[in-house]
Amino acid sequence: MTGLSTFERQVLKFILETEEFAYLDILDELHVKRRSRTGMGVFVGFAEHQPIVTRQRPRRYGNAVAGIIKESDDVVRFDLISENGQLLYLEIFSNDGQELPESLDHVRLERIKTAN
Repeated sequence: MTGLSTFERQVLKFILETEEFAYLDILDELHVKRRSRTGMGVFVGFAEHQPIVTRQRPRRYGNAVAGIIKESDDVVRFDLISENGQLLYLEIFSNDGQELPESLDHVRLERIKTAN
């Protein structure tokens, strides 16, 4: 198992600050069980951790966040999934299906409006 990358940590913090702040307390203890490139993004599966919230059903976070790639028309999107009080995985993916660059350190995170 490995730790979170700097970008993964930034994304998680950015999402959780407004969508489920209770998980912020475990970011330092969160470990990556599996990280793989998917062709149009990155899949990051987390190791089991102490449950934080009591919600049993799966929950998706990150719909209101976009990553802006400098000098590109593409946008990076995020799906953060939790179930039974645990963060399960984070998907980082290209909005238009193109392969993402190897390094995402230059991506600027922004909050976007979503339809309810």
